[in-house]
Amino acid sequence: MSARLRPLFPLLSLLVACGASAEGTPGEETSPCNAGACLEGLECRSDLCVDPDWQPTGGPATSASGEGGETTGSPQPTEPSDEVDILFVVDNSGSMGDEQANLSESIHGLILPLVDGGFDIRVAVTTSDDSNYWCSGSGVSDPESGQFVYSSCRSRLGDFYFSGTDTAAETACTDFCEFDSITASDGPWLDVTDAASAFDALRCVLPQGINGCGFESTLESGRKALALAGSDGQDESGFVRDGAHLAVVFVTDEADCSFNPSHQATVFGEQGTGNQEFWSLPDVQQSPTSAVCWNAGVDCDFSLGSEQCVSADKDVNGNATTDADQAALHPVARFRSQLEALRQDKLSSGADVFVFGLVGVPENYDGVMSYAQGPDGTSPDSFQAKFGIGQGCSSAVVGEAVPPVRIRELAEGSAWGDNGKLYSVCATDYAPALGDMASTIVDYTP
Repeated sequence: MSARLRPLFPLLSLLVACGASAEGTPGEETSPCNAGACLEGLECRSDLCVDPDWQPTGGPATSASGEGGETTGSPQPTEPSDEVDILFVVDNSGSMGDEQANLSESIHGLILPLVDGGFDIRVAVTTSDDSNYWCSGSGVSDPESGQFVYSSCRSRLGDFYFSGTDTAAETACTDFCEFDSITASDGPWLDVTDAASAFDALRCVLPQGINGCGFESTLESGRKALALAGSDGQDESGFVRDGAHLAVVFVTDEADCSFNPSHQATVFGEQGTGNQEFWSLPDVQQSPTSAVCWNAGVDCDFSLGSEQCVSADKDVNGNATTDADQAALHPVARFRSQLEALRQDKLSSGADVFVFGLVGVPENYDGVMSYAQGPDGTSPDSFQAKFGIGQGCSSAVVGEAVPPVRIRELAEGSAWGDNGKLYSVCATDYAPALGDMASTIVDYTP
Protein backbone atom coordinates (compact mmCIF):
# COMPACT_ATOMS: atom_id res chain seq x y z
CA MET A 1 0.00 0.00 0.00
CA SER A 2 1.45 3.38 -0.93
CA ALA A 3 2.13 6.13 1.55
CA ARG A 4 -0.48 8.22 -0.24
CA LEU A 5 -3.30 5.82 0.61
CA ARG A 6 -2.16 4.54 3.97
CA PRO A 7 -4.92 4.46 6.66
CA LEU A 8 -4.18 5.69 10.13
CA PHE A 9 -5.91 2.94 12.05
CA PRO A 10 -6.30 4.80 15.35
CA LEU A 11 -8.41 7.39 13.51
CA LEU A 12 -10.76 4.99 11.77
CA SER A 13 -13.18 4.84 14.66
CA LEU A 14 -13.64 8.60 14.35
CA LEU A 15 -14.39 8.62 10.64
CA VAL A 16 -17.85 8.77 9.16
CA ALA A 17 -18.58 6.35 6.35
CA CYS A 18 -18.46 8.00 2.94
CA GLY A 19 -17.33 11.35 4.38
CA ALA A 20 -14.00 13.05 4.92
CA SER A 21 -12.04 12.83 8.13
CA ALA A 22 -12.60 15.75 10.43
CA GLU A 23 -8.85 16.02 11.04
CA GLY A 24 -7.21 14.08 8.25
CA THR A 25 -6.13 15.37 4.84
CA PRO A 26 -8.55 14.39 2.03
CA GLY A 27 -6.87 11.92 -0.22
CA GLU A 28 -4.24 10.99 2.32
CA GLU A 29 -6.61 9.62 4.98
CA THR A 30 -10.40 9.77 4.89
CA SER A 31 -13.23 7.37 5.71
CA PRO A 32 -13.71 3.73 4.82
CA CYS A 33 -15.82 3.12 1.73
CA ASN A 34 -19.48 2.18 2.19
CA ALA A 35 -20.11 -0.90 0.05
CA GLY A 36 -17.59 0.44 -2.41
CA ALA A 37 -19.22 3.88 -2.59
CA CYS A 38 -18.05 7.33 -1.46
CA LEU A 39 -19.40 10.86 -1.32
CA GLU A 40 -19.31 12.91 -4.51
CA GLY A 41 -15.76 13.89 -5.52
CA LEU A 42 -14.11 11.04 -3.64
CA GLU A 43 -13.08 7.65 -4.99
CA CYS A 44 -12.95 4.29 -3.24
CA ARG A 45 -9.39 3.00 -3.30
CA SER A 46 -8.14 0.19 -1.08
CA ASP A 47 -11.38 0.48 0.95
CA LEU A 48 -10.73 4.17 1.66
CA CYS A 49 -12.55 7.18 0.23
CA VAL A 50 -9.85 9.47 -1.17
CA ASP A 51 -9.55 12.68 -3.16
CA PRO A 52 -8.09 11.56 -6.53
CA ASP A 53 -6.51 14.99 -7.13
CA TRP A 54 -4.63 15.16 -3.83
CA GLN A 55 -0.84 15.69 -3.96
CA PRO A 56 1.46 15.16 -0.97
CA THR A 57 2.65 18.41 0.57
CA GLY A 58 6.25 19.20 -0.30
CA GLY A 59 6.63 16.23 -2.66
CA PRO A 60 7.10 16.35 -6.43
CA ALA A 61 3.87 16.89 -8.33
CA THR A 62 3.19 14.15 -10.80
CA SER A 63 -0.16 15.02 -12.33
CA ALA A 64 -1.53 18.03 -10.49
CA SER A 65 -3.16 20.69 -12.63
CA GLY A 66 -3.09 24.43 -12.09
CA GLU A 67 -5.55 27.03 -13.32
CA GLY A 68 -6.65 26.37 -16.86
CA GLY A 69 -5.54 22.74 -16.60
CA GLU A 70 -1.82 23.34 -17.13
CA THR A 71 0.52 20.82 -15.49
CA THR A 72 2.54 21.99 -12.51
CA GLY A 73 5.74 20.46 -11.24
CA SER A 74 7.96 18.00 -13.13
CA PRO A 75 6.11 15.01 -14.58
CA GLN A 76 7.66 11.71 -13.63
CA PRO A 77 8.55 9.34 -16.48
CA THR A 78 6.15 6.50 -17.14
CA GLU A 79 8.20 4.75 -19.83
CA PRO A 80 11.69 3.36 -19.30
CA SER A 81 14.61 4.45 -21.44
CA ASP A 82 15.48 2.24 -24.41
CA GLU A 83 19.16 3.25 -24.37
CA VAL A 84 21.88 1.68 -22.25
CA ASP A 85 25.57 2.50 -21.82
CA ILE A 86 27.56 -0.47 -20.50
CA LEU A 87 31.02 -0.08 -18.95
CA PHE A 88 33.05 -3.23 -18.36
CA VAL A 89 35.88 -2.99 -15.81
CA VAL A 90 37.93 -6.11 -16.52
CA ASP A 91 40.61 -7.40 -14.18
CA ASN A 92 43.75 -7.85 -16.31
CA SER A 93 46.00 -9.45 -13.70
CA GLY A 94 47.83 -12.73 -14.09
CA SER A 95 45.05 -15.13 -13.08
CA MET A 96 42.35 -13.82 -15.43
CA GLY A 97 42.96 -15.69 -18.70
CA ASP A 98 40.19 -18.25 -18.24
CA GLU A 99 37.74 -15.66 -16.93
CA GLN A 100 38.29 -13.40 -19.93
CA ALA A 101 37.79 -16.38 -22.25
CA ASN A 102 34.56 -17.22 -20.44
CA LEU A 103 33.39 -13.62 -20.81
CA SER A 104 34.11 -13.57 -24.55
CA GLU A 105 32.41 -16.90 -25.13
CA SER A 106 29.30 -15.85 -23.17
CA ILE A 107 28.83 -12.23 -24.24
CA HIS A 108 25.81 -13.13 -26.38
CA GLY A 109 23.96 -13.69 -23.09
CA LEU A 110 24.04 -9.95 -22.44
CA ILE A 111 23.78 -8.47 -25.94
CA LEU A 112 21.12 -10.63 -27.57
CA PRO A 113 18.28 -9.92 -25.07
CA LEU A 114 19.04 -6.19 -25.22
CA VAL A 115 18.99 -6.20 -29.03
CA ASP A 116 15.76 -8.22 -29.03
CA GLY A 117 14.33 -5.70 -26.54
CA GLY A 118 14.94 -2.86 -28.98
CA PHE A 119 17.69 -1.20 -26.95
CA ASP A 120 20.24 1.25 -28.32
CA ILE A 121 23.41 -0.23 -26.81
CA ARG A 122 26.83 1.29 -26.25
CA VAL A 123 29.73 -0.69 -24.71
CA ALA A 124 33.12 0.45 -23.39
CA VAL A 125 35.91 -1.48 -21.69
CA THR A 126 38.65 -0.50 -19.25
CA THR A 127 40.86 -2.50 -16.91
CA SER A 128 41.39 -2.72 -13.15
CA ASP A 129 44.97 -1.40 -13.48
CA ASP A 130 45.58 1.98 -11.83
CA SER A 131 49.30 1.46 -11.29
CA ASN A 132 51.37 0.63 -8.20
CA TYR A 133 55.03 0.81 -7.28
CA TRP A 134 55.26 -2.98 -7.44
CA CYS A 135 53.64 -3.14 -10.89
CA SER A 136 56.33 -1.80 -13.16
CA GLY A 137 59.16 -3.04 -15.28
CA SER A 138 59.61 -5.29 -18.30
CA GLY A 139 56.58 -7.35 -19.27
CA VAL A 140 54.12 -5.31 -17.20
CA SER A 141 51.52 -3.28 -19.07
CA ASP A 142 51.08 0.45 -18.64
CA PRO A 143 48.11 1.27 -16.38
CA GLU A 144 44.89 2.32 -18.08
CA SER A 145 43.67 4.27 -15.01
CA GLY A 146 40.16 4.33 -16.42
CA GLN A 147 41.04 4.99 -20.05
CA PHE A 148 38.96 2.95 -22.49
CA VAL A 149 40.60 0.17 -24.46
CA TYR A 150 39.03 -0.33 -27.87
CA SER A 151 41.36 -2.50 -29.93
CA SER A 152 41.60 -6.11 -30.99
CA CYS A 153 43.32 -8.40 -28.52
CA ARG A 154 45.18 -9.81 -31.53
CA SER A 155 47.00 -6.49 -31.73
CA ARG A 156 47.96 -6.84 -28.04
CA LEU A 157 49.14 -10.44 -27.81
CA GLY A 158 52.10 -9.39 -25.66
CA ASP A 159 49.60 -8.53 -22.92
CA PHE A 160 48.72 -12.20 -22.55
CA TYR A 161 52.09 -13.14 -21.08
CA PHE A 162 52.54 -13.22 -17.33
CA SER A 163 56.01 -13.26 -15.74
CA GLY A 164 57.47 -13.57 -19.22
CA THR A 165 56.56 -17.23 -19.68
CA ASP A 166 52.91 -18.11 -19.18
CA THR A 167 50.55 -17.16 -21.99
CA ALA A 168 46.78 -17.02 -22.21
CA ALA A 169 46.61 -15.67 -25.75
CA GLU A 170 44.86 -18.70 -27.22
CA THR A 171 42.64 -19.26 -24.22
CA ALA A 172 41.41 -15.68 -23.89
CA CYS A 173 41.89 -14.12 -27.33
CA THR A 174 42.67 -15.96 -30.53
CA ASP A 175 40.20 -18.79 -29.97
CA PHE A 176 37.38 -16.23 -30.09
CA CYS A 177 38.65 -13.12 -31.88
CA GLU A 178 38.88 -13.23 -35.68
CA PHE A 179 40.03 -9.67 -36.43
CA ASP A 180 43.47 -8.10 -36.20
CA SER A 181 41.97 -4.64 -35.84
CA ILE A 182 38.69 -3.10 -34.69
CA THR A 183 37.40 0.26 -35.91
CA ALA A 184 35.73 2.62 -33.47
CA SER A 185 32.86 4.94 -34.42
CA ASP A 186 32.35 8.13 -32.40
CA GLY A 187 34.78 7.19 -29.65
CA PRO A 188 36.73 4.26 -28.17
CA TRP A 189 33.59 2.24 -27.62
CA LEU A 190 31.16 0.02 -29.51
CA ASP A 191 27.81 1.34 -30.72
CA VAL A 192 25.87 -1.85 -31.33
CA THR A 193 24.12 -2.00 -34.71
CA ASP A 194 23.31 -5.71 -34.76
CA ALA A 195 23.95 -8.69 -32.53
CA ALA A 196 26.29 -10.62 -34.85
CA SER A 197 28.73 -7.75 -35.42
CA ALA A 198 28.61 -6.90 -31.71
CA PHE A 199 29.60 -10.46 -30.80
CA ASP A 200 32.54 -10.31 -33.22
CA ALA A 201 33.77 -6.96 -31.92
CA LEU A 202 33.37 -7.67 -28.20
CA ARG A 203 35.11 -11.04 -28.43
CA CYS A 204 38.13 -9.10 -29.61
CA VAL A 205 37.85 -6.12 -27.25
CA LEU A 206 36.84 -7.71 -23.93
CA PRO A 207 40.03 -9.82 -23.42
CA GLN A 208 42.38 -7.34 -21.76
CA GLY A 209 45.41 -9.53 -21.14
CA ILE A 210 47.01 -10.84 -17.96
CA ASN A 211 50.02 -8.59 -17.40
CA GLY A 212 48.21 -5.82 -15.53
CA CYS A 213 48.76 -4.86 -11.91
CA GLY A 214 47.91 -7.51 -9.32
CA PHE A 215 46.75 -4.83 -6.88
CA GLU A 216 43.44 -4.33 -8.66
CA SER A 217 41.98 -0.83 -8.24
CA THR A 218 38.71 -2.06 -9.67
CA LEU A 219 36.38 0.55 -8.18
CA GLU A 220 38.77 3.47 -8.71
CA SER A 221 39.32 2.47 -12.33
CA GLY A 222 35.57 2.48 -12.89
CA ARG A 223 35.28 5.86 -11.20
CA LYS A 224 38.05 7.33 -13.33
CA ALA A 225 36.51 5.91 -16.50
CA LEU A 226 33.19 7.62 -15.76
CA ALA A 227 34.97 10.84 -14.80
CA LEU A 228 36.80 10.83 -18.14
CA ALA A 229 33.52 10.20 -19.94
CA GLY A 230 32.02 13.24 -18.24
CA SER A 231 34.96 15.56 -18.99
CA ASP A 232 35.55 17.64 -22.09
CA GLY A 233 38.43 17.00 -24.43
CA GLN A 234 38.96 13.33 -23.52
CA ASP A 235 38.76 10.36 -25.88
CA GLU A 236 36.11 8.98 -23.54
CA SER A 237 34.04 12.21 -23.59
CA GLY A 238 30.38 11.65 -24.38
CA PHE A 239 30.24 7.93 -23.69
CA VAL A 240 27.59 8.36 -21.00
CA ARG A 241 24.47 9.66 -22.74
CA ASP A 242 21.78 11.80 -21.16
CA GLY A 243 18.64 9.73 -20.73
CA ALA A 244 20.39 6.37 -21.15
CA HIS A 245 20.68 3.67 -18.50
CA LEU A 246 24.19 3.21 -17.15
CA ALA A 247 25.35 -0.32 -16.34
CA VAL A 248 28.77 -0.90 -14.77
CA VAL A 249 30.01 -4.51 -14.87
CA PHE A 250 33.00 -5.45 -12.70
CA VAL A 251 34.80 -8.65 -13.71
CA THR A 252 37.45 -9.73 -11.20
CA ASP A 253 38.61 -12.64 -9.08
CA GLU A 254 40.20 -10.51 -6.34
CA ALA A 255 39.27 -7.97 -3.69
CA ASP A 256 39.14 -4.31 -4.65
CA CYS A 257 42.40 -2.51 -3.89
CA SER A 258 41.56 1.11 -4.75
CA PHE A 259 44.36 2.58 -2.66
CA ASN A 260 44.96 6.21 -1.85
CA PRO A 261 48.20 7.08 -3.71
CA SER A 262 49.14 9.51 -0.93
CA HIS A 263 49.69 6.53 1.37
CA GLN A 264 51.01 4.02 -1.17
CA ALA A 265 54.61 4.06 0.07
CA THR A 266 53.59 3.39 3.67
CA VAL A 267 50.92 0.78 2.94
CA PHE A 268 52.74 -1.26 0.30
CA GLY A 269 56.35 -0.39 1.09
CA GLU A 270 58.61 1.15 -1.51
CA GLN A 271 62.40 0.81 -1.57
CA GLY A 272 62.44 -0.44 2.00
CA THR A 273 59.92 2.08 3.30
CA GLY A 274 56.51 1.35 4.79
CA ASN A 275 55.25 0.01 8.08
CA GLN A 276 53.99 -3.40 6.83
CA GLU A 277 50.86 -2.94 8.97
CA PHE A 278 48.66 -4.81 6.48
CA TRP A 279 51.14 -7.45 5.29
CA SER A 280 50.22 -11.05 6.11
CA LEU A 281 53.69 -12.27 7.12
CA PRO A 282 55.97 -9.23 7.34
CA ASP A 283 58.79 -11.22 8.93
CA VAL A 284 58.86 -13.64 6.00
CA GLN A 285 57.65 -11.81 2.91
CA GLN A 286 59.99 -9.67 0.85
CA SER A 287 57.16 -7.85 -0.90
CA PRO A 288 53.47 -7.23 -0.25
CA THR A 289 50.76 -9.60 -1.45
CA SER A 290 47.11 -8.92 -2.28
CA ALA A 291 46.39 -9.57 1.40
CA VAL A 292 47.27 -5.89 1.89
CA CYS A 293 44.14 -4.97 -0.06
CA TRP A 294 41.94 -7.13 2.15
CA ASN A 295 43.52 -6.17 5.46
CA ALA A 296 43.51 -2.43 4.68
CA GLY A 297 39.87 -2.30 3.61
CA VAL A 298 37.92 -5.02 5.41
CA ASP A 299 37.04 -5.96 8.99
CA CYS A 300 35.85 -9.47 9.85
CA ASP A 301 34.21 -10.99 12.90
CA PHE A 302 34.75 -14.72 13.18
CA SER A 303 33.50 -15.00 16.75
CA LEU A 304 30.63 -17.34 17.58
CA GLY A 305 30.49 -18.49 13.97
CA SER A 306 29.17 -15.15 12.69
CA GLU A 307 31.77 -15.05 9.92
CA GLN A 308 30.82 -11.58 8.78
CA CYS A 309 33.06 -9.17 6.90
CA VAL A 310 32.36 -5.53 6.08
CA SER A 311 34.29 -2.74 4.42
CA ALA A 312 36.29 -0.59 6.83
CA ASP A 313 38.08 2.73 6.46
CA LYS A 314 41.48 2.47 8.15
CA ASP A 315 44.45 4.78 8.35
CA VAL A 316 47.96 3.54 7.59
CA ASN A 317 48.33 2.25 11.15
CA GLY A 318 45.19 0.14 10.96
CA ASN A 319 43.03 2.45 13.06
CA ALA A 320 39.46 3.26 12.07
CA THR A 321 39.11 6.69 10.49
CA THR A 322 36.26 8.88 9.28
CA ASP A 323 38.64 11.10 7.31
CA ALA A 324 38.59 9.90 3.71
CA ASP A 325 41.95 11.55 3.05
CA GLN A 326 43.55 9.47 5.80
CA ALA A 327 42.11 6.14 4.65
CA ALA A 328 44.58 3.67 3.16
CA LEU A 329 41.97 2.60 0.60
CA HIS A 330 39.46 5.04 -0.85
CA PRO A 331 36.14 4.59 1.03
CA VAL A 332 33.30 2.83 -0.78
CA ALA A 333 31.29 6.04 -0.33
CA ARG A 334 33.59 7.71 -2.88
CA PHE A 335 32.29 5.45 -5.62
CA ARG A 336 28.70 5.33 -4.42
CA SER A 337 28.41 9.13 -4.43
CA GLN A 338 29.61 9.37 -8.03
CA LEU A 339 27.09 6.84 -9.27
CA GLU A 340 24.25 8.27 -7.20
CA ALA A 341 24.92 11.73 -8.67
CA LEU A 342 24.71 10.25 -12.17
CA ARG A 343 21.57 8.40 -11.16
CA GLN A 344 19.75 11.53 -10.02
CA ASP A 345 20.17 13.03 -13.48
CA LYS A 346 18.87 9.87 -15.13
CA LEU A 347 15.74 9.15 -13.10
CA SER A 348 13.82 12.02 -14.66
CA SER A 349 14.33 10.42 -18.09
CA GLY A 350 13.15 6.94 -17.16
CA ALA A 351 16.75 5.72 -16.86
CA ASP A 352 18.69 4.32 -13.92
CA VAL A 353 22.05 3.02 -12.76
CA PHE A 354 22.86 -0.70 -12.62
CA VAL A 355 25.90 -2.21 -10.89
CA PHE A 356 26.77 -5.80 -11.70
CA GLY A 357 29.71 -7.98 -10.75
CA LEU A 358 31.19 -11.26 -11.93
CA VAL A 359 33.13 -11.71 -8.70
CA GLY A 360 34.16 -14.17 -6.01
CA VAL A 361 30.74 -15.22 -4.74
CA PRO A 362 29.52 -18.85 -4.77
CA GLU A 363 27.73 -20.12 -7.87
CA ASN A 364 24.50 -20.44 -5.89
CA TYR A 365 24.85 -16.93 -4.47
CA ASP A 366 21.55 -15.61 -3.13
CA GLY A 367 22.68 -12.48 -1.34
CA VAL A 368 24.09 -14.28 1.71
CA MET A 369 27.86 -14.54 1.98
CA SER A 370 29.85 -16.70 4.36
CA TYR A 371 33.49 -15.82 4.99
CA ALA A 372 36.16 -18.11 6.35
CA GLN A 373 39.85 -17.86 7.04
CA GLY A 374 41.94 -20.09 4.82
CA PRO A 375 44.00 -22.98 6.17
CA ASP A 376 47.70 -22.74 6.96
CA GLY A 377 47.91 -18.97 7.12
CA THR A 378 51.51 -19.21 8.33
CA SER A 379 52.73 -20.50 4.97
CA PRO A 380 53.68 -17.77 2.47
CA ASP A 381 52.25 -19.92 -0.32
CA SER A 382 48.82 -20.33 1.25
CA PHE A 383 45.70 -18.62 -0.10
CA GLN A 384 45.23 -16.97 3.29
CA ALA A 385 48.71 -15.42 3.27
CA LYS A 386 48.36 -14.26 -0.33
CA PHE A 387 44.88 -12.77 -0.09
CA GLY A 388 44.06 -12.25 3.61
CA ILE A 389 40.97 -14.49 3.62
CA GLY A 390 39.79 -17.89 2.43
CA GLN A 391 38.25 -18.48 -1.00
CA GLY A 392 34.94 -16.93 -1.96
CA CYS A 393 34.48 -19.53 -4.71
CA SER A 394 36.48 -22.00 -6.76
CA SER A 395 36.06 -24.23 -9.79
CA ALA A 396 38.16 -26.48 -11.98
CA VAL A 397 37.74 -24.12 -14.93
CA VAL A 398 38.68 -20.70 -13.53
CA GLY A 399 40.41 -21.59 -10.27
CA GLU A 400 39.91 -19.63 -7.05
CA ALA A 401 38.52 -16.18 -6.27
CA VAL A 402 38.54 -13.80 -3.32
CA PRO A 403 35.19 -12.71 -1.83
CA PRO A 404 34.26 -9.15 -2.91
CA VAL A 405 33.34 -7.19 0.25
CA ARG A 406 33.80 -3.67 -1.13
CA ILE A 407 32.28 -4.34 -4.56
CA ARG A 408 29.45 -6.19 -2.86
CA GLU A 409 28.64 -3.22 -0.63
CA LEU A 410 28.65 -0.86 -3.62
CA ALA A 411 26.40 -3.10 -5.71
CA GLU A 412 23.94 -4.25 -3.06
CA GLY A 413 24.05 -1.56 -0.40
CA SER A 414 23.22 1.50 -2.48
CA ALA A 415 20.22 3.51 -3.64
CA TRP A 416 19.72 1.50 -6.82
CA GLY A 417 18.53 -1.51 -4.80
CA ASP A 418 17.56 -4.43 -7.02
CA ASN A 419 19.64 -2.96 -9.84
CA GLY A 420 22.77 -4.15 -8.04
CA LYS A 421 23.51 -7.85 -8.55
CA LEU A 422 26.48 -10.17 -8.17
CA TYR A 423 27.28 -13.44 -9.92
CA SER A 424 30.04 -15.99 -9.53
CA VAL A 425 33.22 -15.46 -11.51
CA CYS A 426 33.92 -19.14 -10.82
CA ALA A 427 30.98 -20.29 -12.98
CA THR A 428 31.87 -22.39 -16.01
CA ASP A 429 29.43 -20.44 -18.20
CA TYR A 430 28.74 -16.72 -17.77
CA ALA A 431 25.82 -16.64 -20.21
CA PRO A 432 23.12 -17.15 -17.51
CA ALA A 433 24.59 -14.36 -15.38
CA LEU A 434 24.91 -12.00 -18.33
CA GLY A 435 21.38 -12.91 -19.40
CA ASP A 436 20.06 -12.01 -15.96
CA MET A 437 21.86 -8.66 -16.16
CA ALA A 438 20.12 -8.02 -19.49
CA SER A 439 16.73 -9.04 -18.05
CA THR A 440 17.19 -6.65 -15.14
CA ILE A 441 17.66 -3.79 -17.61
CA VAL A 442 14.92 -4.89 -20.02
CA ASP A 443 12.38 -5.36 -17.20
CA TYR A 444 13.17 -2.04 -15.54
CA THR A 445 10.17 0.09 -14.62
CA PRO A 446 10.62 3.79 -13.70
